[in-house]
Amino acid sequence: MRYLAQDDRAQLAGEYFAPEGLYEYIKQLPFTGRVKSDATTLVAGEWTEILLEYEVGGSGLADGAWIKGTFKFYSDWALFQTSDRTKDNYVSVEYVPNKLFPGQTPATVQSLSIRFDQKGHERPFQKALVVDVHDGYLNPGDRILIRLGDRRYGGRGTRAQTFVEKDFRWRFYIDPVGTS
Repeated sequence: MRYLAQDDRAQLAGEYFAPEGLYEYIKQLPFTGRVKSDATTLVAGEWTEILLEYEVGGSGLADGAWIKGTFKFYSDWALFQTSDRTKDNYVSVEYVPNKLFPGQTPATVQSLSIRFDQKGHERPFQKALVVDVHDGYLNPGDRILIRLGDRRYGGRGTRAQTFVEKDFRWRFYIDPVGTS
């Protein structure tokens, strides 16, 4: 992505206001963001809680945007649920705002929702968790925490698949403007 010096930006855009340092910060972020996990190794069949952290990229996330995390359909990973937080395999989502630059306006997102769809994507990565952004936007650098097997309410966590698979992977897809 092209980086413009302050003089070049002023010449192209004319007189404008932008919070100091925000342009430079956004330019160093991946455009659609990045995901990291607190788990690096799992034992087949274990009960666990996994925290996935998505950092919003330089594009931000608009009202109606979504994030989709997928994994292979042939996995026997216990099916996620979002209806009873006291039960096993509960998955939750929460928003964590980033520190604002002086003069930057805070994000306006009102809520996030998460759902599990057993055939929510194309083969072979059909099993999908989808996070939807409702009524507002998120700023670059804000974070979304996805907790697989959320144990905070009494559940055992989530049961990982029972067979060993070298290089088990999640694939994430980001629609920052909600166009599908």
